[in-house]
Amino acid sequence: QIRNVPEPVVQRPKNIILLIGDGMGLSQVSAGLYANGKKLNIDQFPVTGIMTTHAYRNLVTDSAAGATAFACGCKTKNGVIGLDSKMEKCFSILEDAEAHGLSTGLVASCSITHATPAAFIAHVESRTEHEAIAA
Repeated sequence: QIRNVPEPVVQRPKNIILLIGDGMGLSQVSAGLYANGKKLNIDQFPVTGIMTTHAYRNLVTDSAAGATAFACGCKTKNGVIGLDSKMEKCFSILEDAEAHGLSTGLVASCSITHATPAAFIAHVESRTEHEAIAA
């Protein structure tokens, strides 16, 4: 039977923290559940999500194209960071937040010139352009 359920009242969050498990998929989550007695710390988060990505014209993606997809919302070629398939800048959610006067930050367990964090701050044709990414 179909019921009408009222839309929940959603308040605008004061802050957003985006945590990315680079390379983490359902297999890794399942392994964590199995190893930890069906409990994970991420279960305590108020909001979680899963995203699938693929590169422009390629089902297999690398971190550069995958991170550009979720940071900027555009598909690109493998190895490309912050540019769309026509090599035009696509702006990340971090850059959009800054443009709207919000405070932002980027924290990584690797160098911020690595593909996943770089997709939030850089626009380069090759993920190997570490100096350009850091500039």
